Amino acid sequence: MKQLAVREFLRGGYQTITEPTVISSRGYILFTVFPGPPRKKASPTAQQSGTVRTGSTGPSPNGG
Repeated sequence: MKQLAVREFLRGGYQTITEPTVISSRGYILFTVFPGPPRKKASPTAQQSGTVRTGSTGPSPNGG
């Protein structure tokens, strides 16, 4: 089991956890973190691709 300081965990160490990890502060165990299932990479769709769609140039439906 791996150990990680709470400061490192909060600064992004949680993104690299691959095995059960004990999070501690000043030598005291705070909690244990278990890795989740692997993430699935989503393929970009038409809405996520970043292209600008042309639409009506009328007023905003939100009143702005």
